[in-house]
Amino acid sequence: NIMSTVKDEFMLAHVLGYFGKALLWRDYRLVLVNSLLFEVTEVVFQHMMENFKECWWDHLLLDVLGCNLLGMYLGMKTVEYFQMRWYDWMGESNRVKRLGLRVLPEHLDVFEWKILDNAKRFCYVLAVAWIVNCVELYGFFLKYILWVPPKNPMNTIRLLIWLGIGVPALREYYQFIVDPRTKRVGVNTWIALAIYSAETMLIIKYGRGHFPNSMPPNIFYPLVLLTGVFVVWFTAYFSR
Repeated sequence: NIMSTVKDEFMLAHVLGYFGKALLWRDYRLVLVNSLLFEVTEVVFQHMMENFKECWWDHLLLDVLGCNLLGMYLGMKTVEYFQMRWYDWMGESNRVKRLGLRVLPEHLDVFEWKILDNAKRFCYVLAVAWIVNCVELYGFFLKYILWVPPKNPMNTIRLLIWLGIGVPALREYYQFIVDPRTKRVGVNTWIALAIYSAETMLIIKYGRGHFPNSMPPNIFYPLVLLTGVFVVWFTAYFSR
């Protein structure tokens, strides 16, 4: 039913989620790739999570080209807005901007990931894309395993914590991969990795027995094929 889907509370969650991802990635292309990647993830895991079973138009039109694109646009506009330092010459600050300056850093740099420059850079960015995708996926698994009701604010609080730690963590990680003078990642990146590892271990430990259904062949074999195509492309492209 189209109207029930449009009125779903997850529509707003999609917009806000990709607003936050835009603040993390600060790159239209990578946020869009992340959006497509999560829709593929939903298809892959729909035998485990009932709410991942959606119509094609829900995946493509409402999610990727609708809510996700809107959240991405608003997030990137926020990055552009805060890219310049703000000076209050008259001593009377705009309330909205003042609130933004309290929540966000005074200056937001636009990231140039240059993912196709070399294999090492590609793998660095791929690792972050994997973790960001898992963080979103883990929200559904944790709610299911720990019996958290849909309207419980716990998952929202979790995502806000992830956004709060993710913005400085990804900034440190970006500095590490683009600046040869930076020899190690910062403390926020290590904290983010620790939280990600803890959530992974929690799902593995307490998820046993919750998902008896195996991956259907119509999902498994295309996934294997896509993985093989990716490996061939990666090898051919970066061995030139």
